[in-house]
Amino acid sequence: MVSLKTVYTDGWFWRIAPISSTCIGSACALQSLWAASWLSDVKGLDRTSLVTQLLIMAIALSIGALLLGTVADSLRRNGKNIETLLAIIAAVFIAAELALILHPPFLSLPSWIIVAVVGSAIAVSYAIIGDYFPAELTGRANGVLNVLHFGWAFLVQYGTGLILEQWPAKDGHYPSIAYQTAFSAQCCAAAGRPALVHRPWAQAVLPVPASSPWPQR
Repeated sequence: MVSLKTVYTDGWFWRIAPISSTCIGSACALQSLWAASWLSDVKGLDRTSLVTQLLIMAIALSIGALLLGTVADSLRRNGKNIETLLAIIAAVFIAAELALILHPPFLSLPSWIIVAVVGSAIAVSYAIIGDYFPAELTGRANGVLNVLHFGWAFLVQYGTGLILEQWPAKDGHYPSIAYQTAFSAQCCAAAGRPALVHRPWAQAVLPVPASSPWPQR
């Protein structure tokens, strides 16, 4: 009889969960809470420009979910590795966050669009989980993954606020260095995750039970 314990103790689940939760959870946390503050404090946007950029990010999130879901489905039908797609998405997310940290003179909107699209990459994670587990366990496995997504998003939201508060706000705005420090912490947490999906270390730590109804991959 399968149960939530079956998911939590499955080594292959923990091969995908870290990269999915840290990157997608961080992207969701940034878009939902800290993007507006960054655009106001670092870029100095007025309310109209800020709302416009947030709208563009919301549109990118919606389109990204459709496109990534379509690509994942196409890869699966053609026998391609969907895990590689998630690794690429994670690497691009880290690059976009590094661009926000370094804050080069070119427009920051492309980086924030990438962050928004990464937030929709949960569709890719669902596709991978669907390949890992049998149909009767897929819903539970995705539910466990969602708990990790939202849990990490909460930690990023709360932790970013704690880091920002280490600098005094001036006229209600935090300095750029505060955001650079907070975003750098997130990058450190996500570093190495893109390569993790290709490393079977989790199987050695939490091996798939011998009685597992699905084949080892």
